[in-house]
Amino acid sequence: MINAVTDTINLLDKPADLKNVLQNLGKTHQQLGIPKAAFLVVGNALNSSIIAALGEDTTIEIIQNFTLF
Repeated sequence: MINAVTDTINLLDKPADLKNVLQNLGKTHQQLGIPKAAFLVVGNALNSSIIAALGEDTTIEIIQNFTLF
């Protein structure tokens, strides 16, 4: 999980690449049978962590990209 978050943070300045990585990660978890309800919990926690880390530098585009996860 830490590697996935680190990889996505490193792609914040490359929105197209970030979108692809997050969509693929979501597909992988979906194929593993993880229920959709778990995606919401993890997604909200991830967004909260990103907002806390970036503070005023957080943009709606960043949140939207992470929401794709």
